[in-house]
Amino acid sequence: MLHTTDCYGGSVEYNLGKQYAKLDVVIGLDDNSPNAGMTFTVLADGKRIFHDQATVGPPFHPVFDVSGVLRLRIEWEAVSGSACGIGVLADPTLTR
Repeated sequence: MLHTTDCYGGSVEYNLGKQYAKLDVVIGLDDNSPNAGMTFTVLADGKRIFHDQATVGPPFHPVFDVSGVLRLRIEWEAVSGSACGIGVLADPTLTR
C-alpha cells in the first residue's frame, strides 16, 4: 500500500519490465483524511491511462491493461486551495 505524505504532490515509478498483463488497484483518499480533493494520474510508458479526482468516500477500483509496459508512473496532486488529503493506492495486484 502507498500513502501520500506530501501536500504539494508527488509521484512514484515502477519498472514492470514488460512482464505483466493487468494491474488491479484501489485509488482514493484515506477514510481519516480531510475531505479534500486529490488528483491521481497513471501513466504507462508516458501515456496517460487514468486521470481523476478522488475525495473521501468510495474509491476508484480500476483494472489497467499493462501489457508490454516497461514503466508505470503514478502521480498525485492536491486540488488547489483544498486541505491536505491523504491519498492511498491499496491492494495493487499485477498479473501475467
